[in-house]
Amino acid sequence: MKQPTNAYYKNKSYLDIFLQRIREGGLLFALRRVVGFIFDLSISPFLFLKPKRYFRFQGKKFSYLYRYYNKTWKNCRAVEIPIALDYVASHNGKRVLEFGNVINHYKKFNHVVLDKYESSLGVLNEDII
Repeated sequence: MKQPTNAYYKNKSYLDIFLQRIREGGLLFALRRVVGFIFDLSISPFLFLKPKRYFRFQGKKFSYLYRYYNKTWKNCRAVEIPIALDYVASHNGKRVLEFGNVINHYKKFNHVVLDKYESSLGVLNEDII
């Protein structure tokens, strides 16, 4: 089974990653990834200027989450994380098992996390299959 991209590139230099991208998809592919990375770095300091927007889920009002980690302004994490944070917070003091270490990148909670690849304090590295 192929490891996730983040785990694969964890201990490599930027040059090694760039050369790997060239092998994966060619020079143009690698250059597009570099330009996208630089653009994301340049836009991230201005995320606090983004006007607050809200969405409703199961009768509750949530604000979209914009963080540089995982570029939440570009994907579904902007919606998923506020819902997950609310769920875990509402079960404070109860036993919660999280599959995949996601929530702890946005807010620290005291719950059990099971993740096959990501090594971190308090994360169980097991394959449940």
